Amino acid sequence: MPLPEPHLGLLAGGLILHRLRPRTLLSEGGVQLVTGWSIITGGALLGVWATRAAGNIDLANPDSLVTSGPYAVSRHPMYVGWTAIYLGVALVANTFWLIILAPLLLALVHRIVLAEERQLEKLPGDGYRAYKKKVRRYL
Repeated sequence: MPLPEPHLGLLAGGLILHRLRPRTLLSEGGVQLVTGWSIITGGALLGVWATRAAGNIDLANPDSLVTSGPYAVSRHPMYVGWTAIYLGVALVANTFWLIILAPLLLALVHRIVLAEERQLEKLPGDGYRAYKKKVRRYL
């Protein structure tokens, strides 16, 4: 389950910035580590579950909808999982930079999601439109 480019790029950028100009998020402590690793684990599990639910569908060029598993609750559970991983890393690394870059990440992901949704609306029938009315975009 590789992370998409916006997540990887901003993770790398934020961690490099932290290395060059350290700006901690919180005072050192075990709570942020436990919370961060819990969020990372939850995000990874959601991503794996979404990947398994998608099965053999070519997600870059889908010809059908996935509406079961996490897709019954979120139209884009992989992005939710990947973003959770990003935020968990911010806590584990204890870096303010990843939090500062998070709005940019959210904007980039949202732009990608809107493009993907436009593509899904081209699928034959009204299946995606009905699904869209029933299931939230993210959470």
